[in-house]
Amino acid sequence: MSSSPQNIKSGPIILVATLNAAPGKESEIAKHLKIISKASNSDKEPGCLTYRTVQPANDQLANDRICYLFLVIDRYADQAAVDQHLTSEEFLAFKADLPTILSGDPNLSFYSEFK
Repeated sequence: MSSSPQNIKSGPIILVATLNAAPGKESEIAKHLKIISKASNSDKEPGCLTYRTVQPANDQLANDRICYLFLVIDRYADQAAVDQHLTSEEFLAFKADLPTILSGDPNLSFYSEFK
């Protein structure tokens, strides 16, 4: 695991982002993530191999904050694909809203695949 994709020298790059919505901002985050997912899983981002958004299925995992927690799991072909994603119109619109819709900073972890 790494906090930066630049530390992964070869092969696909996996990103796991944990986002905690500010109270009352869950629908705004969900809206942004749906827009980003549509673009990322299309020909607009050919280097994005997978873009998935999930939430806990069990209230025991998040207690009363289940609707506040979002996980984003991405798989990119390489660093250039990560860079393309991070500069996409959809992502930049989301990034601009982050200070008002998140409770705290997003937690980003980058992983490399092994076989």
